[in-house]
Amino acid sequence: MEPDQRSFLEQERIRHRPTVRTICFIGMGVLALYILSGPMFMPGDTSRMLYASALMMALIGAYALTVNSRWYLRIWWIDIPFFVGIFCAQLNVNRSFFAVSGDLGSTPSSLVLYNAVTFLITMIVGICGSFVAFSIAALLVVVICSVFTANFGSEWTGFLVQLGPLYTALALSAWANYAIWSKSRYAWKTGRELEEQRAKTEALLYNVLPEPVAERLRNGDTVADSFSEVSVIFVDLVGFSQLSRTLSPRHLVEVLNRFFTLADQCAERSGIEKVKTIGDAYLAVAGATIKHENCAVDAIEFAKALMSELSKSPPVSGLTLQVRVGVHTGAVVGGVIGSARMAYDYWGDTVNLASRIQSAADPSAILVSEQTYYRAHGSVEFGSPRLELLKGIGETKVYPVII
Repeated sequence: MEPDQRSFLEQERIRHRPTVRTICFIGMGVLALYILSGPMFMPGDTSRMLYASALMMALIGAYALTVNSRWYLRIWWIDIPFFVGIFCAQLNVNRSFFAVSGDLGSTPSSLVLYNAVTFLITMIVGICGSFVAFSIAALLVVVICSVFTANFGSEWTGFLVQLGPLYTALALSAWANYAIWSKSRYAWKTGRELEEQRAKTEALLYNVLPEPVAERLRNGDTVADSFSEVSVIFVDLVGFSQLSRTLSPRHLVEVLNRFFTLADQCAERSGIEKVKTIGDAYLAVAGATIKHENCAVDAIEFAKALMSELSKSPPVSGLTLQVRVGVHTGAVVGGVIGSARMAYDYWGDTVNLASRIQSAADPSAILVSEQTYYRAHGSVEFGSPRLELLKGIGETKVYPVII
């Protein structure tokens, strides 16, 4: 069975379990009444009726137990032997009433056909999730009933007239079961498609916003957070302004796509949170919505991994990509503002200082602030510090990372 069909079968049978169990309990209750009251209104030996009723009750009980098992959810044909066996037992119960059929205002063939039609109607709901299983079981029931009724010795034309209601019931029950099955199949398919679209929408949302942030927005919360220690990473593509004047738009996009794709891959492997791209710059943070044992060390390791990947990457449009990186550790404010193209962003002096440090770094170099140095110096090797005059900030001590 195909995975889709198996999934649909399991869903339908789980949904119909309570109804099928109820039908089984009702059937067993009716048979119990037959067993208790049969000797009261049936003359002569009632052993055939009692034995056949007990057998039929046992089969229904076994089926009710099977309905609660995992095989009922996975085996599409499991109903067939039970329903055919129950019907054969029912024929023996009917045979017990042949001697008194006249007193009941009926005939043996009428008793058999009436019960066969009732049985087909019960099967419409009893066999759910597989129209093929219903069709096989219904055809077997009709064939057995036809053979059994043929033994009454009626003329051929009379035999056909007697079986007319049975075949009419077969056609109507098949149509009804198919209508229920096709409607359920359509609802299941539609629900599955909606679930797939919801999953895609969630994946897209989580690609734009961190999952905890997305959940808070769904709940209508205002998203504003304060983080006391976050390492902000600014990565800038060296010589991009010159490239933008010499490369065609297509080649320029190829260069940026290679750079940002490698940065995304390194960020995912390192557990670094990508914030956004700003022109040719890549902004990421460590230690905010994703917790790190030492955000400064992880931020530097991400920058080193990105430089390693760029050095191994083949030239794009004949160019070897180089970047400069700045890292600063401090407090930031994070949140979501606006109502269109929302994104979780970060603000504060820490972000500004990381950007300024990046602008002071040499090509293919990582420069960090003094705060980042103090948090990472036991795990990362640094060069000698130097003072840099940063725009809007003044002289700042920075440390180059030895790669």
